[in-house]
Amino acid sequence: EVVVKYSLPAESAVELVVYNELGQVVRRLVEGHQQTGHHRVVWDGRDKEGCRLATGMYLVRMQAGEFRQVRKVAFVK
Repeated sequence: EVVVKYSLPAESAVELVVYNELGQVVRRLVEGHQQTGHHRVVWDGRDKEGCRLATGMYLVRMQAGEFRQVRKVAFVK
């Protein structure tokens, strides 16, 4: 599993999405309004249909208000 931790300095709409190497959406982990503070999301390596994905590199994109960030993550079975 992959653990994503983040902090919000202010209440905000948040979107946290996992993409494969081809840029296709694999799974939406968070989509909605969240309160100020520390947050933790666990991705179990499954796609939106619940199928287990292959070991490899994935991209996690976070958007919170005007903030945007993309990080590479390695998923290893």
